[in-house]
Amino acid sequence: VRLLRLLAVQDSGRVMNALVLSAGESRRMGAPKALVRLGAATFLGRQLATLASVEGLTRRYVVLGHQAPRIRRAVDLAGARAVTARGWRGGMLASLRAGARAALADEPGLDGLLVSLVDQPRLRPATFRALLRGAARHPGEVLVASAGGQAGHPLLLPRALLLRLVAGRRARTLAELVAAHGPRRLVPCRDPAVVENVNTPAEAAAIGATLP
Repeated sequence: VRLLRLLAVQDSGRVMNALVLSAGESRRMGAPKALVRLGAATFLGRQLATLASVEGLTRRYVVLGHQAPRIRRAVDLAGARAVTARGWRGGMLASLRAGARAALADEPGLDGLLVSLVDQPRLRPATFRALLRGAARHPGEVLVASAGGQAGHPLLLPRALLLRLVAGRRARTLAELVAAHGPRRLVPCRDPAVVENVNTPAEAAAIGATLP
């Protein structure tokens, strides 16, 4: 089954990378969300290990900012490249721009970028695979993982949008950038973690996670 999945992605001829955003200060959590533990793994390590199991991804990245050296030392990046966003205080869009710039530099023929958030440690490999299949059917579109009809994360951002982002086109938020690109397409996923964001100690405790 794994081989068939890999061949299906290769046959599409598309180059896809993945990116985890983990640059923020995590003020509501009170500690870097990347280092919060769920079971034996950190939030970041768990998600990078999940992405490592997804066929069809050429490269994997994580964007770091606040306490980047500490996170690099503490987390097994599972072969992913860490990119430090110097302008991480500028918010998610600034961090995404740093990651997209690195991904396009490494892979000039990049067709799309899967983007997820570090506070979604329970995302399933099948969710990422669903977005990759969607990209093969709907090239050039922004794809948004959804659960129960509700939009969430991860997203799949196409090349044209990434080029607009790194060119510095005016947009204050990711939502504005997506709207400027065109309509987004929801991809139904059987994964409650798509709409799950773990931002506070209480939310971490609710899923059995512990702070560093």
